[in-house]
Amino acid sequence: MLIFALITLIGLIIISLLSFRWALFFYLITALVFPVLKIGEFAIRIELIYSLWLIILFVTRSLVFKNQKVNFQWRPIILVYALFLTALLFSTLLLLFTGGSSAISKQSLIPFYGFIRPLLIMLLFRNTQFTERWLNRLLTTFVVLSIPISILSICQTLGLDFAQDLTLRCYASPWRTSLPVVKSQYGYLLRSTGVFEYHGYNATFSLTVILITGYLLIKEPVLNFNLRRKRNLALLYTSLVLSTIAGLFSVSVTFLLGVAVVLLLLALSSRTSPRGLLKFSTIMAIVIGAILIFVAPVILKSSNLRQGLLNQIGRIIDGNFLKGRYYLPSAGILAPTYEAITRRPLFGYGFGEGFFSGNSLYVGLLYRGGIIGLGLWFFFIATTLKFTYRHSGLITRLIFFLTILYLAIGLGNPAFFIPRLSEWYWALIGLSGSLMVGSFTEKHRQLRVLHIIPDLKKGGAE
Repeated sequence: MLIFALITLIGLIIISLLSFRWALFFYLITALVFPVLKIGEFAIRIELIYSLWLIILFVTRSLVFKNQKVNFQWRPIILVYALFLTALLFSTLLLLFTGGSSAISKQSLIPFYGFIRPLLIMLLFRNTQFTERWLNRLLTTFVVLSIPISILSICQTLGLDFAQDLTLRCYASPWRTSLPVVKSQYGYLLRSTGVFEYHGYNATFSLTVILITGYLLIKEPVLNFNLRRKRNLALLYTSLVLSTIAGLFSVSVTFLLGVAVVLLLLALSSRTSPRGLLKFSTIMAIVIGAILIFVAPVILKSSNLRQGLLNQIGRIIDGNFLKGRYYLPSAGILAPTYEAITRRPLFGYGFGEGFFSGNSLYVGLLYRGGIIGLGLWFFFIATTLKFTYRHSGLITRLIFFLTILYLAIGLGNPAFFIPRLSEWYWALIGLSGSLMVGSFTEKHRQLRVLHIIPDLKKGGAE
């Protein structure tokens, strides 16, 4: 595996020297599917190394050689996120100088990278030229990659040996012991994790795929995947069905609640035309049919899976799906975290460690940034929603709907910062800014004709 990773990394570096645009393309692919590289007790993801190389190369091209092809620009969305990140850095420094130095350690680099990564990705994609062909291939690649990931997820729950071995060897970090424990207890991975090591993250990926493929199907006339029409539709419907099944097999409250949000968003996007409503009805019929044909027999056969789904549905109906992890009484698992937050309510603890903040996006942001940091985060979200709502392009609409979805499931899921998946979300934000300000050649301005990007004359400049 080490030799394979080194050969892959060398190949990626060569690609980056030939075409920075395609280097970003392969960065997203490796971030999503490349296995975890295990060296003793350490686990390294190759896209981490590759992203650092891309940043060095980008800075070199834009500053040292003054490459005219690099038009370095910031956009309001990126600036607001940079302000949010600055607040977290200030909170860290404040903690360091007010007696909290023991909370700052090498482990602090992990959350620091998690928060600075979105800024770097947005800047890289914002300041790179793109073409229609590149964008079509990016969308196609995401849909295509979702199919084997969903199949892996399904096979994990079905208990197939190759899926179990592949997961434990390639998609399980040494510090995550839950997967081997579940495997030894049940004989298989009861809750599918896909390539994400955690069932909740896999559920978020399934929701993302369902939303994107559903939206592409509804808006299919404006797309050009460089595939024949029948193959295009077959690809989208296959991805949609498999992602739905994989999401159910994650046995996650995140998926069960999030799928309602996805259906609502798809219904809203289809309301403007009879053809859109017909496409939405077709999607619903296919998904329901797939559940009845493929999922129901498995659920009836597996008592563990059936009981797990019934328990999650019962928690949702009873309204206590957050109880035990995110509720406020002193007996809760996050009680020490809430107490710590009350001691530093304005600025939080930055990237300092010491308290478990769970998987809740909002608890985590409140812990790290305090009220000020959380407020700046919502300011960033408001800026993103306003910008993407004002423009009617495909990319901006996807960002708008994904942002709403991630906000909704953020109660128990850090959807904006999930490793492997979040790179694609932040790339879309950077990509939308790049395409809209003409950071591509005149030859490819037919993108606006296809409504893949918005027409600024109609939507207004930011």
